[in-house]
Amino acid sequence: MAGHAARQALLRFGAGAALFGVGGAVATAIGPRAQCDEIRADKPEFWTSRWAKMAKSNITPGFHSSEVHPRLKEFSSRLVGDLPAGGRRILVPLCGKTLDLLYLSKIGETSGVECAQEAIDGFGADNSLTPNLGSKTTKDTRLFDFGAPGPDANSSEVHPRLKEFSARLVGDLPAGGRRILVPLCGQSLDLIFLSRFAETSGVECAQEAIDGFGADNSLTPNLGSKTTKDTRLFDFGAPGPDASPIKIGKFNFFELPKAWDGKDAKFTMAWDRAAFVAIHPESRDKYAKALADQMAPGGKVLMCTMSYDTSKMDGPPFSLSPEQVADHCGQYFSMEKLDSRDIIEFTPEFREAGLTEVFEDTLLLTRLPQ
Repeated sequence: MAGHAARQALLRFGAGAALFGVGGAVATAIGPRAQCDEIRADKPEFWTSRWAKMAKSNITPGFHSSEVHPRLKEFSSRLVGDLPAGGRRILVPLCGKTLDLLYLSKIGETSGVECAQEAIDGFGADNSLTPNLGSKTTKDTRLFDFGAPGPDANSSEVHPRLKEFSARLVGDLPAGGRRILVPLCGQSLDLIFLSRFAETSGVECAQEAIDGFGADNSLTPNLGSKTTKDTRLFDFGAPGPDASPIKIGKFNFFELPKAWDGKDAKFTMAWDRAAFVAIHPESRDKYAKALADQMAPGGKVLMCTMSYDTSKMDGPPFSLSPEQVADHCGQYFSMEKLDSRDIIEFTPEFREAGLTEVFEDTLLLTRLPQ
């Protein structure tokens, strides 16, 4: 009972807090100066001045890692315990612009307290979140409601379905024979995760996304020879000692040249996180054939799609049900549904469009013999 009460004290706190989260909304608040003075004897002006200087010089503070704190990930289950999802509210004192807020938002409504405006602005900018501003309570205090960050194509976290079903994707393929394809990869962190299993090749037509992937992960590519004015292979090498090389080809996925990533062999695995749902419905047959052409017989494609009421919203991302995937891909692949869940609470843009449910389906496709 004592442990449960302690967790309640950490996860639940008084009214007047900001909401953040995958189950709620993200918010940070500039705390009253008197409270900040009590927290730190050197007064909040020390931190506001420091943040202002770092913002002016475009410096990221050393105490803000580009990764979620490893102890938070390791012991988050101990923090949550058996508290029901609907009753969780999480407090992060002196939050700065930490990435931990995004991680915690997957657990419950998360509220940070911060006295430096630059830190709050930085959190929004780093995560492409625009806050709704609450009413001012004093000259220097305000509530910043960032809404729910939700899943997106270029998330700061590896896609949870990829982590959950990666073993099904890899199967019993020997390490030496694996090749992974990621269509329309953007600058997704999933590429780093997949490189642990095999050499990974993404296809992306936007130079900004390719540059962003390199910058986000401190990787400088070796440039392959141009095949046309607007195409090139970017070889980022292996991101770590236990990883395989990552390459991104700047190509139109529908017009991939032979051996576009430097290898003649077809791919044994593919991860379609947000590619098929980005394709206009009129081009779905074309995409299915292009994907099939890249896959070796028996090759696996792990795919996430979403479906919703198209009378209330149009894409992209376009609504794409498992049945529609089967219609377009059935001549090339067999299909197994691994998971289906309503993600409406994680997608505020869909709620704003008037939708009441959005289903995310996780599918495993297997390339048929040719």
